[in-house]
Amino acid sequence: MLGIKRNAMVLFWLLLPIASPACGTEQKGNILMSSSFKCDSTALGNTLCMIEAVMKDVQATYTQVGGGGITEIRMVATNTYTVGISQEERVDLITYELEVKPDGQVAITKRTESTRTAGH
Repeated sequence: MLGIKRNAMVLFWLLLPIASPACGTEQKGNILMSSSFKCDSTALGNTLCMIEAVMKDVQATYTQVGGGGITEIRMVATNTYTVGISQEERVDLITYELEVKPDGQVAITKRTESTRTAGH
């Protein structure tokens, strides 16, 4: 039971900056740019910034309101993440390629949608 509470708290703290007004973003075409903060130069800092950019894009662009929510966030390559969102008999997959610019801003350089049959 303690492990479940600890995991929930880690997820809460990981996702907390997504709702923070201090972490604003602006949309420029299909590229989401962070405008109010800079990622630090560590691998963990860059990862957190990229996941935040992805979550803000999902919140702004994903229109399927039914289903079970986000089921996975997976790093599939350096600077490439896939988000799985559960629907009735499928999982919608959105794959993001990102770039952390020298000034610490994050840019989504490519966004690809696909679908996987649930249970596979």
